[in-house]
Amino acid sequence: MAAPKWRYSPLNALIVDWSYNGDAFDACGLPAPLPCEDTPIDNPPPCLAVPLREAIDTYDWERWLPEVIVGIEDADEEIAASYIREATIEFCKRARVLQRVVVLEIQPDVRIYPFEPYNNENIIGVMGYAFPQQQSCWCSSSTCGEAEGVDWRFDVARNEIELTGALRRHSQIAFRVWAAPTEESCAQDVFLYEHFRGIIAQGARTKYALAVHFRDRALLSSLMTMDTWETQMIRAKNKVYRAPSATMKPAVSVLWGNNCSHSGRGMMR
Repeated sequence: MAAPKWRYSPLNALIVDWSYNGDAFDACGLPAPLPCEDTPIDNPPPCLAVPLREAIDTYDWERWLPEVIVGIEDADEEIAASYIREATIEFCKRARVLQRVVVLEIQPDVRIYPFEPYNNENIIGVMGYAFPQQQSCWCSSSTCGEAEGVDWRFDVARNEIELTGALRRHSQIAFRVWAAPTEESCAQDVFLYEHFRGIIAQGARTKYALAVHFRDRALLSSLMTMDTWETQMIRAKNKVYRAPSATMKPAVSVLWGNNCSHSGRGMMR
């Protein structure tokens, strides 16, 4: 058998044994068949950056403490802290003042998405949605816009949201939600302290005194009543919805207003 003669094939850029004359060569002495051409790989679409989450400033529970325990004999700071947290959570749930924006990246044929809250907070409910790349208006129901309706079902226990509707033309969807601190949180958003300090502190003071110092009649007579606490939460909620940044379109009821607005910080944090 003849020794192999390795040569470069100009047809397919291979080093081949030129002494071989079998079926693998054509009349020109070049190897056949030609190697398969590489399948071109389509360039994947570039990923769209999801907006960075807002950096939340917080105050520790000690900031509320002086107004809660002032004038109370033998006050227990740890117990008072528990009622400060309870009052803050109840106020946020009822008044809906602590609002966030959660942006989801829409995936093809995916209906259920994780709905992650901010650290030390729970998402309580969804107020509306918008498409960040296309518009700046917040919609409060699936009847928003022409062929833009989106239905959602929020599972509070699982922190998941199920979406159905006109999503194919969009890459991202933003939801405006209202949140509340968790039961383990030791700090609350600065926004709550700066704008609702008096209401929350008085609510916590009343809850603490009624639970621990209920025999002190003079103290109890100086407290804000629970009816007043309820009224204050309703007023705070109405104040939020009167803010310009709270308007959504189109209106399902007069509660949401009829105009578009950019999502500002304001009362709609």
